[in-house]
Amino acid sequence: MCNWLVCIMRAEEGCKQIIQHLINEGYRYQLTDKDLNKAIQLTRQCIDQRTIDRWKNALLTFEYLTKTENPKIYKINPLKIPDLINQLKEKPQTKLQ
Repeated sequence: MCNWLVCIMRAEEGCKQIIQHLINEGYRYQLTDKDLNKAIQLTRQCIDQRTIDRWKNALLTFEYLTKTENPKIYKINPLKIPDLINQLKEKPQTKLQ
């Protein structure tokens, strides 16, 4: 059994890995639910839908992503990712225009 602080740190590190993967793939502003599922599967090596839903909840809880009016679209929070603002200036989003 792990300490709750260690569990939170591991979850946040996993969220950072997922977001970094999305940024490397060309997402800068928003992404679809399908693309988020794919990124979680690739970075966390999971295929179980319950695990994917837990990672989505973690991304929303730690405010890396926010929901939009459309339930299938998520917005990336640039305040949680300082590198993202610089990358937006250099190269705009190439996916989901």
